[in-house]
Amino acid sequence: MNDASGVAAVAQEPVSTAAVLRRLAEIPILRALPPEEVQELVSCVEHLEVPTGVRLITKGDVGDALYLIEQGEARIERDTGTIHVGAGAVVGETALLTGERRNATVTAETPLTVWRVGRDNFVGLVEKSPNLRRALQELVESRKSGTEPESPSKEYWLATAKRAVEARNRNLTLWEILMAAGLISWVALFVNERAGLVHPGEHHALFAAV
Repeated sequence: MNDASGVAAVAQEPVSTAAVLRRLAEIPILRALPPEEVQELVSCVEHLEVPTGVRLITKGDVGDALYLIEQGEARIERDTGTIHVGAGAVVGETALLTGERRNATVTAETPLTVWRVGRDNFVGLVEKSPNLRRALQELVESRKSGTEPESPSKEYWLATAKRAVEARNRNLTLWEILMAAGLISWVALFVNERAGLVHPGEHHALFAAV
């Protein structure tokens, strides 16, 4: 990731799925969306170190990501004035909802540790999920009307997202087991054809067991 002057942020070491989900649960607009859908963003979230003076966001640019500040302090400059935000603040969230141009510039006042969710990955996920697309549309409408949508507690959202990840992993494991069992059966039949260990009439029973 580069700012306007070409200074690059530094990627952190990979972190666990649980750690990423905990951070996603801190972002209000994501918590207003179905956790079983949003959890698929885990592999796309970037954990970055941003040096002092680097711009996370430049006013007028096309929105491409949101950032959750984990450590450090940032300066937000708008036409209406300047404010400072620190750990726990989310900046650039409108980009995920609308893709509109930035209405503020955000600069690292101190070294920052941030979590980045890119718009391209988010949009790709939305396009694959009718449920997420519908929830996102409702979220955009509520924000346009000046109201904040209802969202579950961080604990409930996180627990649901974790269960979705576990379910996905279990399905993958089951598929791998079935594939392995099928391969073993195929090898057994191949060997039998060569060595005549099993009577041909017993082949179907062997496959049926798998």
